[in-house]
Order: sequence, then structure tokens, then C-alpha cells
Amino acid sequence: MTANLNVSHKVFQALLNVDILELCKLSAKDIRPVLPCLVRMSLISSADNMADYADGKKDVLTLLSGIELVNSIVALLSIDFHSLEIDVKKEQLLRQKLGSTQADSVLIHSLQNPLSLEFERSDSTRRLRLVLSEILYISSQIQEHRDKQHNAQTSINSEFYIKQSDLFDYPVYIPEVCDVLNIALSELPAILTVQDIAEVLLHVKHGPIFICWIVANFPDCFYDVCTSLIQNSERYEEENGGSRIRMEVLTQLSAMYPPAALVIRAKCVELNKMPALTIMLTLENKFYKVSHQNNEQMSSNNDLVTFISGLLLGNDQQARSWFSLFIRQKRTKDSVNFAVQNMRDELLLQLQNLLKNVKDNTLPNSSVVESSVLLRLYCALKGIAGIKFQEEEITSLVSLATCYPPSTPEGVRFVTISLCIMICCNTLLASSENEAKCVQWLKRLAGSESPFFGKPTDTTASFGEMLLLMAIHFHSSQLTWICDHMCNTLGMRINIRQSTMGKMKQIFTQDVFPEQVVASRSVNIPVTPNLNANMSGFLPIHCVLQLLKSQAFTKHRVNIKTWIYNLLHD
Repeated sequence: MTANLNVSHKVFQALLNVDILELCKLSAKDIRPVLPCLVRMSLISSADNMADYADGKKDVLTLLSGIELVNSIVALLSIDFHSLEIDVKKEQLLRQKLGSTQADSVLIHSLQNPLSLEFERSDSTRRLRLVLSEILYISSQIQEHRDKQHNAQTSINSEFYIKQSDLFDYPVYIPEVCDVLNIALSELPAILTVQDIAEVLLHVKHGPIFICWIVANFPDCFYDVCTSLIQNSERYEEENGGSRIRMEVLTQLSAMYPPAALVIRAKCVELNKMPALTIMLTLENKFYKVSHQNNEQMSSNNDLVTFISGLLLGNDQQARSWFSLFIRQKRTKDSVNFAVQNMRDELLLQLQNLLKNVKDNTLPNSSVVESSVLLRLYCALKGIAGIKFQEEEITSLVSLATCYPPSTPEGVRFVTISLCIMICCNTLLASSENEAKCVQWLKRLAGSESPFFGKPTDTTASFGEMLLLMAIHFHSSQLTWICDHMCNTLGMRINIRQSTMGKMKQIFTQDVFPEQVVASRSVNIPVTPNLNANMSGFLPIHCVLQLLKSQAFTKHRVNIKTWIYNLLHD
């Protein structure tokens, strides 16, 4: 039944924009949650008596004229709020005293029946008092529960407090209780705020529905409520259930107003709170843009890769630590794992979609950049967030990384990142099948017919030189240089353990680049024009200098004198 109580995004959008014409197009069922707001709009007079306001007011009255429930809301607005406010303040003072019971109330006296039955039989004034008394009592119970936890030094992982209440536990009372709460909030703004009531309603059974109905009647408070819910959450989603309820509330609020999802996500990142929510909002693809031509809402493409890459590879060190620690957390519950696993499932799906475009192990030009970005993100997830790849992820990553792209600058970037991920993520080559794929891929790239190595051009020479220089350093066991170079190439600082590089060292030094091959290849590298001390990068002189130190040219009888002469006289 609660599914039918969700607030339509069309209703909220129309009310936020005060679009009376759009509201008039909606059914009575759609506008039911915002009846308190519409009734108040129809009864409040404009300060400047503008013609447009008067016409809009007539339209609202026409919209409400056939709805019988409007009379009960009008009755709620007709009571003495001055005396009610005085009693509410007294009730608040009473509830601050330790040990106060539900029977100790200033607002209500002598309950003869259960609270829900009293609510059904009461007039408007007593209904207001019943609801406010229950809200203030629940608030005091929440505070007592927190104090007990604090005094007992209980872990934040303890069970989240949910207050049983006859008035809030049954869906049948949700509409009328929300009407009462909305009128109380609008008429007693000095002592009641939407943010405070939302925090209390988190602790009742159908809290998310209550909160959405209330926020729908106060659209100008939407972002204030969202910010408050995020600020008051734990840094990470713990196992006490509270953060899961907050996630549910914020997810429903973003569904009620889809353009706000991106803002909610940004606020979570800014405050370093609720990382699982940021993932879920991204996965649900609830980011909308408004077309200026037809004023229709259209969902934009999923930006999961962009978002996660921005967190792990951006300049915000605090956000990177916050998110990577969340990914690394050990968990025993399924709720937060659900967000992380869904993220991994979506990334794997994108990997597999890219592989669908691969024919004869050749990556089309249209997929090169996207593939490079995705491989780099997986490097970050492994090196920064500490994710252990699953079998299906390993298979797909190796299949994509060992593809052959076109010989363009983007293609060079792709093969460079592919080489980096194989060195940084040693688990990719754990199986003999994947190792064979890597060896075949490197041999073809290093072959004389390869555009990336055999006949270097302006766009491909840098990769050939880098590959050769890496082979030289593997031969001389200078693994620290290789680790630093991988980090610089990927643009991230990750911890690559040298003890895990044995497999790649063997591939380079025995299968692809034996020392004799390295020496003979170095002679064929074009010399660097106008060589000077200010140059940086993968210069051929670096390769040759390292081989001269190891006496590789002498050992394998390779003539290097002509190459050095050409370099010095270029």
C-alpha cells in the first residue's frame, strides 16, 4: 500500500514552479499529498493583488472544489494556534525532563482509547494536539536512547532506534497525519522546522513516506532537508540501519524531484558522507536535463565511470581517502555490499559492451578513448581502493587490454595504459591462458611490422621507446624505476609491490625482449634531433646509455658507434 503513497515528480515539479495549469491537469489522487499546501494557497491573500495571482487562486479553488477532504484541512486551519503554540512550548520543556512518560503530556489529557482510535474520533484541534504530543514524545525517546548509548560507550554499529506508534505504524493513517503535520509546520514555524521533524520521522515505521509528503508541501525546504539528512548521517554507512533509512529517504526524495539527484550526490561528496548513496544515485541514472524546446525531461547517460574516476583520481585528497576507505571496508551486512557490487556489475557490463565492438582482436577507433578511461579506473580501484578482481572481471580486463587499437595518439595511450594495468594488477596474469595472451600481445606490438614499434612515427615512437626502456630496466632489475614510471603514466600514486612483478619481468626478459633483441633494436631507434639537457620523456639516449652501462652492445657484438656519432652530429 505504501508504494501507492509515493509523491509524483510531476506534482512536486508543478508545485515548486507554482505551475497552476500543470497542477490542474493532474488527478485528485496525484495531488492528494500536497492538499494542505494547495488549501493554504487558496486561502492566503496576495499582498499586491496581482491579476495573475488572483487568476491562479481561482484555478486552485476550482481544482479543490470537488475534493471532500479539503473541508477537514480547512478545519485544521481554523483553530486557535496561539494557545496551541504556548502548550507546545510547555510540552517541549516537559519532554526535556528525564523519565517523562507518554501519559505526562500538556497537549492531551485522559486518553481513554489507543492513540489511533482517539485520532479517528477527535476533532481538528485534538488531532493536532495528539500528533504533536506523539512527535515530541518520540523525539524525547530518541534523545534518551542516544544518551544511554553514549553513557554505555556503545558502538555506533548498535541497532538503530525505531519507535513503535499506533499513529505512525499503519499506512491507513499516513495521509491524515501528514495533513496535521503540514498544517502544524506552516502555522508554528517558530517552534517546529521541517528539518527537525524529518529527523524524528526517521525513527518511525513509514518514515520515508511521511518525510516525502511533508517536503512536498514545503518545496522551498527541499535542499535544506536533504542537506540536514546528509549532515546528520555517519561518515560511512554502518550496520545500525540508520544510514539505510536515510538512503531510502534521500533516494525517494530524488525520485520525487529527479533534477536534485546530482545536487544530493555532490553534497555527499562535499561533506564526505554516505558514499553508498552516491553510488546508488549514479547507478539509478536519475540525472535529468530539461529541453528548452519542448520542456520535456530526458534522462542523461549514466556517468558512473566519470564520477568514480573523479573521486579516486581527482585533486581532492580528502574525497579520495573517504571513498577509497569505504570501498576497502570489511562488511558483514548485505546493504552496503549491494551498492559496491552493483557498481562493479555496471563497470563489468561496460567492459563487456566494449568487447562486443572488438573484431579480430582489433579495437575500433570509436572505442579507444572509452576503453582507456575504463582501464585506468580499474587501475585506481585496484591500487587506491584495494579491490580484489573477480574472475569475470579478470577475463574481461585481459581481453580488452590485449586488443590492438589503431596507430593514433589515442591508440598509443591505450596500449600504454594496458601495459600499466598488467604490471600493476599482477592477478590478471595468474592463469597460464592470460599469460599467453599477454605474451602474444607484447610480441606483436614489439614486432618489426608493428606500427607501434617497427616504423616509429610522431604519434607512435614514444610507445616503442618506452617499451624498449622498460625491457632494459627489467633486465637490470631496476624495478623501482618501473613502478615510478607506471604511477606517472597512470597519473596516480599507487603501491606496486616489486615482489609481484616477477611474472612480467620473466615475460619481458625471456619471451619478448631477450638482451640481444634489446641491443639490436636500440641501434635502429631514430636519433633525437637537437639533443639538449632540457629534454624529458622516453628519449632514445636513455635506452642506449643504460645498455652501454651493462655492456650489452659489446656482449652481443652490436655496433653502436655509428648511432652515437649520428646523435652527436645531428
